[in-house]
Amino acid sequence: MLILWDSSRVNYDVLEIDSQHIHLRITCKVTQVSFIVTFVYPVYCIVERRKLWDHLTLVGSSLTLPWIITGDFNCYSSSNDKMGGGALRPYDIKDLLDFRMALGLEDAPSMGSFFTWTNGSIWSKLDRVLMNNVWSSLDLTCSASFLPMEPASDHYPVITSLVKIFTSGIRPFKFMNMWLDHPSFDDVLRSVWDTWHGGMAQFSLCSKLKALKTPLKALNRDEFGTIFEKAKEANAAFKQAVHAHMDDPLNVTLKLKFHELCERANFLSEAERSFISQKSRCKFLLEGDRCTKYFHCLIKRDNVRNSISHIVKLDGSCTSSQEEVSILLVDFYKELFGSSTEGHTIDEDVITNGYILSTTDSISLVAPVLDIEILESLFDIGNEKAPGPDGFSYAFFKSRWELVGGDVCRAVREFFVTGVVITRSV
Repeated sequence: MLILWDSSRVNYDVLEIDSQHIHLRITCKVTQVSFIVTFVYPVYCIVERRKLWDHLTLVGSSLTLPWIITGDFNCYSSSNDKMGGGALRPYDIKDLLDFRMALGLEDAPSMGSFFTWTNGSIWSKLDRVLMNNVWSSLDLTCSASFLPMEPASDHYPVITSLVKIFTSGIRPFKFMNMWLDHPSFDDVLRSVWDTWHGGMAQFSLCSKLKALKTPLKALNRDEFGTIFEKAKEANAAFKQAVHAHMDDPLNVTLKLKFHELCERANFLSEAERSFISQKSRCKFLLEGDRCTKYFHCLIKRDNVRNSISHIVKLDGSCTSSQEEVSILLVDFYKELFGSSTEGHTIDEDVITNGYILSTTDSISLVAPVLDIEILESLFDIGNEKAPGPDGFSYAFFKSRWELVGGDVCRAVREFFVTGVVITRSV
């Protein structure tokens, strides 16, 4: 491996070096941001590679700085990392996958080719740029651009850039399922839902949902806040209560406090699990996974995915101007979904010559929608599925159906009768 740098732009310190990796700390002279870069070129032998992953796992577990691991990994972390030749076995991907999960490492957002090596008949993703989740705390992220292959190499070159994460300002409301288990939730809900809201059924439902957001935000701020810190503090307080109660087991006050803190610690622990499950959109969150770096990384990755730092224009040039990025995206979707030509008229003779619905089927299509049909359709949707523009999850409607179900059914039936969807934002 050969590493070159511009000493007028960065300072560097070599932390480790051996036959499979070079470990550096780099500091930008302009921003004074320091980060760690590990260049890897593991050997082909899987046993020797395993030594590298074990060593870097120890190194990474104590790192507090942003970290990039890049190079020719010479192995795979997914069955999709190879096309052509023999299929990958679980044994082929286990070591790198375990290394990534132990440290919460994710592939940096990338442009260009997915596969980075080929011999003409087999394509593989051997080169990659991994990053830890510390980057999100700096409002910075890594971006990898895989360039076209040159004749002198069988690998695709990659340029790794550090880019600022742009946010759109105020984030839209999102209902968190952990609120459902709070003792005050039903009182908050009923105080809004029992208030009369006139107008059409859809308008009434939207008005109630909009009015509910303000007290729910207050509930979240006062009772949940930074859920990870609150859960940690509650657990520490419970442990102190255990020792105090153990030293004075006949003290009634300490006994009551012990049970109170135990209940609160369990409640916030379950709220933390619910929060991680919903934010990471992971269906297979296990009890022991709730505090691992991997699942915290799944949450923070949304900050990166929701940010478009740069875009390639039609002429092949790249722009990082947020104003230009916005204009290009709007123009693209106008062209994609717009139409500059008039639609063709319907030829009824052609329609009647083909297959047509029976009278019974035709009647069933225009039959009134029943409440039971609305209920069954909504309850078939998973609790963690993305909510609509109002931000309320399906878990909210399903768990409090006895109270809100009537308004939902009336709004849906009204739509099927009138064919009108109100445009008032919730």
